[in-house]
Amino acid sequence: MRLSREIIKHIADTIVSNMRTKKLSKILQPDEAVSQRIAELIMGDMVAENRLNEEVKDLLASHEREISNGGADYRKLFELTKQKLARERGIIL
Repeated sequence: MRLSREIIKHIADTIVSNMRTKKLSKILQPDEAVSQRIAELIMGDMVAENRLNEEVKDLLASHEREISNGGADYRKLFELTKQKLARERGIIL
């Protein structure tokens, strides 16, 4: 899923706000600094997932003939392959 920077910032700001108002954690840094770090983490995860998606596409493309001859569902194979690679690499989707 592709999220705009504005939406990611809003999500990060909401997380910080909830952490503070619900006293879920003691925040020692200014809210903006914490929100920025959360946004960076979200963006990093999105970049990692995009890289994984590209790798899965390349992998499946290299087996295109077998996939089409076997009548396999590309979308299902894509998701299964993605889950397997994510598990092997410790990526949480």
